[in-house]
Amino acid sequence: MQNPSTSAFRVEPYLFHFDRTKPMDEFVCRQALFPDAIQSLHYHDAFELGYCYSGTGLFLIDGEIVPFREGAAVMIYRGQLHKAQSTSREWSEWVFLSADLPLMLSDIDPGRLGGLLEPPDGFSPSDCLLTQQKDPVLPSLIRTIIDELDRKEEGYRSSVCGLLWAALSRHHRLMRRHCTGTTGDPEPLLEIGPAISYLSSHFTEDVRIPALAELCHLSEATLRRRFRERLGLSPQDYLHRLRIHDAAMRLMASSCSVSEAAYEAGYNTLSCFSRQFRQLYGTSPTVWREENREAATSNAGGKTL
Repeated sequence: MQNPSTSAFRVEPYLFHFDRTKPMDEFVCRQALFPDAIQSLHYHDAFELGYCYSGTGLFLIDGEIVPFREGAAVMIYRGQLHKAQSTSREWSEWVFLSADLPLMLSDIDPGRLGGLLEPPDGFSPSDCLLTQQKDPVLPSLIRTIIDELDRKEEGYRSSVCGLLWAALSRHHRLMRRHCTGTTGDPEPLLEIGPAISYLSSHFTEDVRIPALAELCHLSEATLRRRFRERLGLSPQDYLHRLRIHDAAMRLMASSCSVSEAAYEAGYNTLSCFSRQFRQLYGTSPTVWREENREAATSNAGGKTL
């Protein structure tokens, strides 16, 4: 394992100042995500939507690793710590937009809107990353919102408000189905931030737990405890998850063999890779690839923004 940098892991606020006449459309951002290390997390004082037009990668949302691919969407609420990176050799293309929900949906009764402004207690952060398999409607709704803001045809703001209200209502229904009843404390996540940053760009290498602990200025026991507290995983399990998600995206997006995907993700033996893959995805790499390539093909239309 290389000697990791001791630079601090940052948390950055992204603050918006909304114009009452333009509560959403001046904050539409087309962004390329590169396969760089996650050196910081950020949060917004606004609501964020995003749609992936090409590429594959990983989102880190409130400590949970969630893989994405073309056709995925994201709904991030105020104050959620998050960051994304591409896992492919090329950049991933996203469109993000931010909104002041109370201002954008000012015509809706505040009593009905209030419950949709924040995620429910005990929700799963992984539900903020949306795929056709998780919900067949939400990614299409979010892309339609972006299309309306791009075209700006007559009545587009009313259309966007209706679509946004529908997306929020449906998203909360999805999150409530998976609620655990507890909400995580962000502090342990910040303590292990340097390890998360290092692993995000070195997960294919021979990673040593003592070096990760030193990077975070923690004992090995405390590092393992902090990973369990915030991520529900040991550092080694977190490493396996990064590798397996990366290999899965390679299997779906390229013609590489299973053994090639395993090697590129950092595994020296196919048996270890297959065992870890089955633990995470519940099936073999070959079967998973066959089942998911059809879904990837169905989302392949519309790379042009």
